[in-house]
Amino acid sequence: MVATAALCAVYQVLSRRLAGVEGSETSIFHTAVTALALSFLALPFAWRLPSLEQWATLALIGAIGGGGHFLPIQAFAHAPASLLAPLVYRQMVWATLAGWLLFDEWPDLASILGVVIGAGGGLFVFLAESCPGRGG
Repeated sequence: MVATAALCAVYQVLSRRLAGVEGSETSIFHTAVTALALSFLALPFAWRLPSLEQWATLALIGAIGGGGHFLPIQAFAHAPASLLAPLVYRQMVWATLAGWLLFDEWPDLASILGVVIGAGGGLFVFLAESCPGRGG
């Protein structure tokens, strides 16, 4: 989970840095090619020829996932990262709701504490940067 969080942060920082230099289409292309290349590492161990229904599902996942990457890249091109970062915490709310409704799971105390610490830290940074006279 720590590695995932770190890679997500690197992705967001790189997306923000490239937003003023490259077009959104170029960024999403490089993201897709990188993901495809990394996926090939698992190919010898896990490949099974998908059925027609599975190909359709994969295409739908690809379209939704592509949009899920394209829209934040567009957002980084039009807004500062400090404004966008707190919006990421909405994902935790939706993931918790989906876990409850779809899988009848509720987060344990450690998960809730992690969310509170993470969201609190993000809110602290956001407020510190947005207060006049605080360097923001």
